[in-house]
Amino acid sequence: TEYLTEAAWVCRVQPDRSVQSWLRSATLELVRRSEDDWVGPFFRDHAKNPPQGHLETAHLSIAVAIVLDLVPEIFTDAEIAEIREKLQNTAIPLCLRWIENNRHLANWRSILLAGATVAAAVLNDGDTLAAMRREYEFCLQGVQPDGSYSESLQYSNYCYFGLMLSYESLIRRQPKLQEELAIP
Repeated sequence: TEYLTEAAWVCRVQPDRSVQSWLRSATLELVRRSEDDWVGPFFRDHAKNPPQGHLETAHLSIAVAIVLDLVPEIFTDAEIAEIREKLQNTAIPLCLRWIENNRHLANWRSILLAGATVAAAVLNDGDTLAAMRREYEFCLQGVQPDGSYSESLQYSNYCYFGLMLSYESLIRRQPKLQEELAIP
């Protein structure tokens, strides 16, 4: 999914028709995948009903939302509606169900938080953003007073990646939150 976000940034800064064409095609291919595919690969739990997302879900949500946000002009109006529908009705609910079903603090939680928060910010979904603000504050409880995190350095980086995306998404739609939200 990093390929999508990096390509979107390149297209935003210096539009390139061949990159735009690839990005449009790759994004729509992901958007048109089934909900089961959005749940994750075969080794993830596909038996839950209703289904819940996993790390892969969050990464897809983040990537598709960022592409839509940075370069909406590469899509038709109908495609934009299709992307928005997938984020609102598949990506966000799958991420939220994981969060609701798992109450432990771990780097996964911050990534699923980002999956829902980034998409909600791009869609300007105020209800989800309000819920994710509370979830962001909950996730911060995993950060030690000295700024460290209780897992290995790589896991810490992953946790902070999710928290950073969530923080930026929250303050994007509500700039006044800069004064209220803690930064790890």
